[in-house]
Amino acid sequence: MRITNELDISLLLAVWLVDDNYDYAAGAVFEKPYISVTTLMKPLKQIILGMRIPIEDRVEDVSDYISRGLGSTIHDGIERAWKQNYARNLKKLGIPQSAIDKVRINPTDEERKAMPDMIPIFLEQRAYREFGGFVIGGKFDAVAEGHVEDNKSTSAFGWLYGTRDDENQLQGSLYRWIDDALPMPRITEDYMRVNYVFTDWQKSAARTNPNYPQKRVEYKDINLLTLADTELFVRAKLAALKANKDKPESQLPECTDEELWRSDPQYKYYSNPAKANEPGARSSKNFDNLAEANRHMHDQGKGVVKTVPGEVKRCPYCPGYDICEQRKQYFPD
Repeated sequence: MRITNELDISLLLAVWLVDDNYDYAAGAVFEKPYISVTTLMKPLKQIILGMRIPIEDRVEDVSDYISRGLGSTIHDGIERAWKQNYARNLKKLGIPQSAIDKVRINPTDEERKAMPDMIPIFLEQRAYREFGGFVIGGKFDAVAEGHVEDNKSTSAFGWLYGTRDDENQLQGSLYRWIDDALPMPRITEDYMRVNYVFTDWQKSAARTNPNYPQKRVEYKDINLLTLADTELFVRAKLAALKANKDKPESQLPECTDEELWRSDPQYKYYSNPAKANEPGARSSKNFDNLAEANRHMHDQGKGVVKTVPGEVKRCPYCPGYDICEQRKQYFPD
């Protein structure tokens, strides 16, 4: 694809941002179509339209890679610390030597069978499973003590409102479902751990809001879907993909508000109705609930309530942006 540098990011940082050492299914060749966990989780319309845009026709800016660059750096650092220096680092943290001696990084099935008291740590391991005419694959960040872990560098907003909990649950559930087909599964627990590194954490916000993350680094445990429910999701998504892949854009199911990452609507009360449609006019009071806004207007005996639709955030990240008619409702040409 063509990469621009509209924000004039320095060459030193630009080279770091566009660097990509991800293995992308490790160059494997399959007899059946391959689809990754990451792709399977995307909205149906995004998957199909993305396949219709030739890679050479896509244009991205260096600035689009900032979040990925930070995330990759953190992931690489975690992996390196465990693979190269885990014994020394565990000793620094006060872990007994008897426990350190049992740790093995990415052991084989034979090694696990030969050492029943082993403490296996699996890092950045990829697995595949054939299902419904496809090969489905994914690479988890880590599995420790039987539970899958995912590392996220993100804003504190996601923690505060739990906006991505369902996505994280589905991602971990798909990793377990794929892993369960292996002769000796590595993911044996029914929960996952999401490790957060907050990129915009503020000590003052943590002091004043108990729901705000209290540390720059936090973790959250999330229960996984059952294996049966996960398989139902996979079956339904693959069936929808097969049924819609050749349909014109106008006949594709539209992305839902949840899939669009649309924020909740706001209900703005204006004591003077004449100001409600004035550009830049400030409302008298804002509400998250329409009934409360209408009740306030009734109590005041005057005014008007204006509904402001929630903001759509996902479209700019969709590879099908240029050929999507639904997108134009929120981001006109």
